[in-house]
Amino acid sequence: MELAYRSIICDVCKLPRRTHHRFDVCPKCVPTLKKIRCSACTRLFRAIAPGPMLCSLCTTLRCGEKIVCETCGIRDFPLKTDPKQCRRCHTRSETRKLRSALPEKITCVGCGLTRDSCLKNEMICRGCYAKRCDGDQKCSIVGCERSARHKKLLLCEWHNRLRQREAHGLKCAITDCNKLAQNKKVLLCGHHCNKQRAKPRLEKYVCEYYSPFPQNQVYFAELASRIDWSQTITVDHLARFRAIGDFFKINELPHVLSWEVIDDLRPKYGDSKRHRIKFIRWCLFDLGQLYAERGLMQDWNSYLLERRLRSLQSTPEVFRHDVSNFQKWVMGGMIHPSVRASIEAGEILANTAEVLLSNIGSVNAFLKWCVRHDVNSLNDVDANVIANYQRTLLWKLRCSKCGDSVPFDSGEATNKCANEKCEANNCYKQVKNLARNSRIIIISRLRVFFDWAFLHRLVTQNPVARTTTSGSTGFTTIDERGNSIEVASSIRRYDDSQIQKICAYIVSPEADPEEAIIYYLVIFHLLTMSELCNLKIPSLVISESSISDPKSGEDYQYLLLSPSKLSRGRRSARRPEKIVKFPSKALPWLVPLLESFYEKRRSYDKAPHNEYFLVANRKGRHNKPVSKTYVFDMVQRSSRRLLGGSVNVTNLRQTAAALLTQRSKRRSALLTRMGYGARWATRFNYLDTFSLKPKPAVSTRSRQSRRKKSAASLRDANLSAPLSD
Repeated sequence: MELAYRSIICDVCKLPRRTHHRFDVCPKCVPTLKKIRCSACTRLFRAIAPGPMLCSLCTTLRCGEKIVCETCGIRDFPLKTDPKQCRRCHTRSETRKLRSALPEKITCVGCGLTRDSCLKNEMICRGCYAKRCDGDQKCSIVGCERSARHKKLLLCEWHNRLRQREAHGLKCAITDCNKLAQNKKVLLCGHHCNKQRAKPRLEKYVCEYYSPFPQNQVYFAELASRIDWSQTITVDHLARFRAIGDFFKINELPHVLSWEVIDDLRPKYGDSKRHRIKFIRWCLFDLGQLYAERGLMQDWNSYLLERRLRSLQSTPEVFRHDVSNFQKWVMGGMIHPSVRASIEAGEILANTAEVLLSNIGSVNAFLKWCVRHDVNSLNDVDANVIANYQRTLLWKLRCSKCGDSVPFDSGEATNKCANEKCEANNCYKQVKNLARNSRIIIISRLRVFFDWAFLHRLVTQNPVARTTTSGSTGFTTIDERGNSIEVASSIRRYDDSQIQKICAYIVSPEADPEEAIIYYLVIFHLLTMSELCNLKIPSLVISESSISDPKSGEDYQYLLLSPSKLSRGRRSARRPEKIVKFPSKALPWLVPLLESFYEKRRSYDKAPHNEYFLVANRKGRHNKPVSKTYVFDMVQRSSRRLLGGSVNVTNLRQTAAALLTQRSKRRSALLTRMGYGARWATRFNYLDTFSLKPKPAVSTRSRQSRRKKSAASLRDANLSAPLSD
């Protein structure tokens, strides 16, 4: 194929030339142009003209400006097909759509069993599809049932590697290493050979490092100061510092570091060099955490929350100014305009960022609904609008044939199914959408919003003032037939046999020390999820504590609780003492458990100054607590293995509180010393108990199938009730 040449005046040499490029630079001057790295990917391209630092491919596929993702809150160059989400969230949403579109419970054409299909256009399960790709031949080695990946010799992948090692004749001299010896002098494989050379190479690289940007050399020295030379230096350490060193030689960082700068500089993952990109992102994040620990920068989690709070892209433009002012009012402590001048000198408790996010989300959802129903002003919102919105929250319409749901619309009667593949008529039936307590919480948030609007004279009256009643402590559950029922106020707890199995696991020598110590702290000390994450080791805490004369084995006698920050939702400290003291009767079996736990913690902890009790694997490089998700996942995994189903920390703590109340002479008064308020602790004296069972472990697709069956039972029961229910 011949190239199409055109006549131009070269922008570099200013001479008439001919070129086949899309830009006006002749072929001789193209190599003289400076190469820069694309801001959205890892490609290098020629800087033709000043403008957006995007290559030609990214200019075609992606938007030219960064946005704040509505899902995760990360700033990124979005795709033009989905300008509201980052690329990662867009990929995840498309993957979920693809998986949900696959047929379920089909008869496989290969094995004839009822399985989920792995292809959209063919009824075949995943196992039969793998056999078709690899062939139905088994490994020729006796006793091996794996598929033959090497077709010529009929060997599986594992036995084919063993054959290659035996043919070479030389193996690594390290025990339990079956790799081939690449270094014939010392008989070491490539991994162990590089591992021995990693420490001197890293020392030489750190000492001789130079960057054309002086500030980048300071940042590199800050990262290098965190290296623990007494520990084993692996190849990953060397590769990590080489990656960030090369990055600092090309990209200049400002003197004042911030999370916005780090987020802009962190390269995005591409099709190649993913490990190198991971090391660069890792080191930049470590640099930000290092400055955040010194108080020179904002904390990463608070930065993410504030960035999501600053993003008002999901709010309708008509109400964007009002929501922005409401957000500032809530963050400022919800002060009445008439008394603001008299309390400016005092300290005001404000809501936490998590509460503010949930409030803004409920308000945005309501305002979007108002725009769809031609309500474009706050003065147009009255009691009828609020009542219609409550029906939308409480009910939804579900197709009796395909099972798809649409929002409940009290003004229009939908006759035809919205699903194009279904095309059913008069198929929608009214089913429940949200539980009563969920609806009450949402409406209470709207009441606060209209209280603010009334105080600032944006509306003449509050339309939500008399539309709801006070919330109850009841809850909604699913009975054995799959019907949704509402249970009155009660203490939800697990059976005593489940607690006995967990206690037997705690004292078992085969128990995982981290799982066992978490169960112990929840059952015997009633620690919440937040208290577990913020628990600290006494010998590592450097603070002005009221504890005097600590004993030699203080880490095996008590732990420290971090004081909770006061807010408008939590205005008093629940626990009078900030010490979790271990009883002397439990020390004979508790001390060996703590020794095993501390030994496991030392293998996880990469930062000697980390004072928190729980440390996540590969994430213990900073003095930061673990997330609630880490504790939740650990309890879920261990409970599935022990009990055959999953339990959660909240219900497990409530079960332990009920057991302590039954066996104590002080009854519920004991709970006031262990984190419960007096009002809630008193309910353990008179409320009935509701038995809970561990949730069975099911896959995501099975969980979706169960939800569809539950919805079908609700539809068959014809749950239609007035709004007062």
